[in-house]
Amino acid sequence: MAKRRRRTGSGILILLLLFAIAVTVVLTIPVFNITSVTVTGNARLSEEEILTVAAIPAGENIYRVSMKNARERLEGQPYILTAEVKRRFPARVSIEVTEREEAAAIKCTGGYAVIDKAGRVLRIAADTEDLMTVTGGTAEEAVPGRNIVIQDEHFITNLTTILEELEKTDLQVRLRRIQLDSTLDTVLITEHGLEIHLGGMDELPYKLQLCRNVLGGGYGGINRESSGVLRWTSEGQFSYRQDEN
Repeated sequence: MAKRRRRTGSGILILLLLFAIAVTVVLTIPVFNITSVTVTGNARLSEEEILTVAAIPAGENIYRVSMKNARERLEGQPYILTAEVKRRFPARVSIEVTEREEAAAIKCTGGYAVIDKAGRVLRIAADTEDLMTVTGGTAEEAVPGRNIVIQDEHFITNLTTILEELEKTDLQVRLRRIQLDSTLDTVLITEHGLEIHLGGMDELPYKLQLCRNVLGGGYGGINRESSGVLRWTSEGQFSYRQDEN
């Protein structure tokens, strides 16, 4: 019995020694030194910017570099929503990113906070540039890479809900401004000056879908280039008043 235990113990030690030798070999032989890092999925950020943030050194052993740390660095970048960093044996690394998209601009200290549909601050701009702007609230805190902070929690909840639903609906019309000055009436203003009064936030997906149909030319000749006022009524439909100018 004692001899069997000694043999078992010796066998385990040999296996551990072989494992240690194998690890040492893998970590030192040149065949596993990183030769290339490929980037896909980027549109706004350049490949160079992504590689700089990922900080994966060329020539380093592929097993010595933490893919998890590289991913976390990338996802800490304001414009990157998700990142996948994978080893491609024997000596390549692939990075696939999904970027956040600019959705709107809202007034903040020092200019305008450019946010995505989830309210994440992407950057601070000096002016509204060519972005859809939001009125009715001012950001108390706007730090790129973090969610925008506004005192009125209902404001930011309503704003992100609208931005999410607008993306789903695809109104096929360029919006110039979202007015959230009143909780009783959310107003969308198109680039041609059409004011779309949606009323409260109730039934928002249905209202936006119906609005999309109306602006598609299916209602009294109104289309995406119309001006005037399109107002949600208590009868559950839109009424239209043409611009008098």
